Amino acid sequence: MLIVILSVILINLIIIKYFNQITKYINLFDHPDDNRKIHTKKIALLGGSIVFVNLSLYYLLSPFLINDMEIDYSLWVFSFFIFILGLLDDKYKINSNLKFFLFIIFSYLLLKIDNNLIISQLNFSFLENNISLGKFSLFFSILALIIFLNAFNMFDGINLQSSIYAIFIFSVFILNNFYIELSTIIIFSLSFFIYLNYKNISFLGDNGSLLIAFLISYIFFQSSSKEIFYADEILLIMLIPGLDLIRLFFTRLMQAKSPFTPDDNHFHHHLLKKFGLIKANLIVFLLISIPYTLASITNQFLLLIIIVLSIYFFMLWFLKKNIYEI
Repeated sequence: MLIVILSVILINLIIIKYFNQITKYINLFDHPDDNRKIHTKKIALLGGSIVFVNLSLYYLLSPFLINDMEIDYSLWVFSFFIFILGLLDDKYKINSNLKFFLFIIFSYLLLKIDNNLIISQLNFSFLENNISLGKFSLFFSILALIIFLNAFNMFDGINLQSSIYAIFIFSVFILNNFYIELSTIIIFSLSFFIYLNYKNISFLGDNGSLLIAFLISYIFFQSSSKEIFYADEILLIMLIPGLDLIRLFFTRLMQAKSPFTPDDNHFHHHLLKKFGLIKANLIVFLLISIPYTLASITNQFLLLIIIVLSIYFFMLWFLKKNIYEI
C-alpha cells in the first residue's frame, strides 16, 4: 500500500505543478456572469479529472493493493462514461431533460450488467426484519442512483463543500472496513483538489461532481447485499443534499419553473450570504458529521434524521428571515 500512496502523492503534486498548463491546453473554464455566479475570473472546470486520474492509478497499481483484491474493472468503465458525460455537460451545457434521460440509460445499463448492485431489500436499524423490494428492486435502484447523482451535483454550489462532504463519506467507508484502498486514494485526490478549489483555481465541474457521486453510490450499492450500512444510516449521511434537492424541486415547480433550473436558493447559498465561505462549510459539515457520529454511537439513526430535518428547516427559515441583517 505504501508504494500506492507514494505514487498517488507524486502524481497529484505533478498535476498541481502543471495545472495551469493543463487547463490552458484543455480550455475548459467556468466564466463569470452578471447573474448567479460570484467569481470574477474564469476558473477551470477540471476537478473531476484529478479524481479520475487517481481512480485510474488505483487500477493501474491494483497488484500492490491488499484488501481490494477483487478489482471490479466495470467500475472504471462506468466511471469513465459518467466522467465524459460530465465533461460534455461542462463544455456544451447538455439540455437538462436529455441529461436526465442519459442518467436513466446509464443507470439501467450499469445495474443490468452488474446485478450485485441492485438493491433487493432495505434493512432499517429500528426494524427486526428487512423490507423486500421484490419486483421494484431495479426501479428503486435506478431511482436512488439518479436522485443522488442530481442531489450531489446540486450540492456542489460553493467552494470546498462537495469535496469535504465526499471526504467524510469515503472516511466512513474506511471506518467500516469497506473499499479501504479506493477510498484512501479518492481522499488523497480530493485533498489535493481542495487546495486548487480554495485558491479559486479549479471547480469540480459536472465531470467531478457526477464522478464522485457515482463512486459513492456504487460503494453504497455494493454494501447493500452485505448489510454493512442500515438504510436509515445511508439516508442520514445523504440527508442534507437530498433535502435541498426535494425542496428546490417542488419550489421551482410551484414557481412554474423547470425543476432543473439553476438558482441561488440552495441552503449553502443562504449560509454563504450570512456567514461567509468558511463558516458556511463548517456549519454544513457539522450538520452532517455530528448527527451521524451520534447515531452511530447510540444506534438512533431515525431520531437523528428527525433532528436534522428540524434543524435544516429552522435554519432555512432563520436565514431567509435574517439574510439581509448582516
